[in-house]
Amino acid sequence: MDSAAGNIITSKNDTIRIDYGRYSDPFEEVIPVISLAMARELDSLGIEYVPGAVVSIRPQIDQDQGLYLKEYYYYEDIDDKRAKIGIPKNSGQGRMSIHFYKVDSFGNKLSMSVSNIDSDIQIEILNMFKSIRFLTKN
Repeated sequence: MDSAAGNIITSKNDTIRIDYGRYSDPFEEVIPVISLAMARELDSLGIEYVPGAVVSIRPQIDQDQGLYLKEYYYYEDIDDKRAKIGIPKNSGQGRMSIHFYKVDSFGNKLSMSVSNIDSDIQIEILNMFKSIRFLTKN
């Protein structure tokens, strides 16, 4: 067994998914962004775009800044451990998440996420994420 998984059900019946182990999801999705010129060239050759790709006049900047993702991401230290936190750009759309890249000396990670939640419960979940404490400090 390489991980432990579970769920927490909120007061509004939303499901917070928990994954603890070496391969816990780090939420590293990228939406590919291509230029208008590249889209035209691919169209002229009859080649389909990369699945999920978005066409933009400033593709590299838009992709680097995660413009088309449904979440904002930032880092914060919680209980002396670096956490990556994701917050939906629009309430009710996207995923609220937290990921710790290393929580113990065995290289285990911890991820928690919930999707498409209301703004009132979003604040409660963010506060819950920030209240996480680890029993060991390694």
